[in-house]
Amino acid sequence: MFREEEEFLTIPTKHQFAVVDEDQVFSTLSAAEVRSAGNLGDRPLIVLTATRQEDIPAEISPKDAQTEEDLWVHTLQPELAHLSTRGKQIVVDSSHEMPTEHPEIVISAIHEVWLAAR
Repeated sequence: MFREEEEFLTIPTKHQFAVVDEDQVFSTLSAAEVRSAGNLGDRPLIVLTATRQEDIPAEISPKDAQTEEDLWVHTLQPELAHLSTRGKQIVVDSSHEMPTEHPEIVISAIHEVWLAAR
């Protein structure tokens, strides 16, 4: 069995279904549809940005990988945070598995948004 498959099998079932659902949603939404949704007004928003890229394909040069990371961290994710007048970005030294690697940060952000929305 491949290592990735072994790791996937250890992930709780709810998480596996969420990953599949996420992939299906993103494959059916276009960037234009997302942009046309507008902004979030003054709703509280925290964008948690992971900085560690893992499993970068060998054909991508380190320079290109760094350029992509810089674009993600310094342009795309801040744009998401600016969808709300109360939005902010928190940059975390983490991979895409932030909920597993840093659950305390995720919980804190959820709590902060929950309090701000009350």
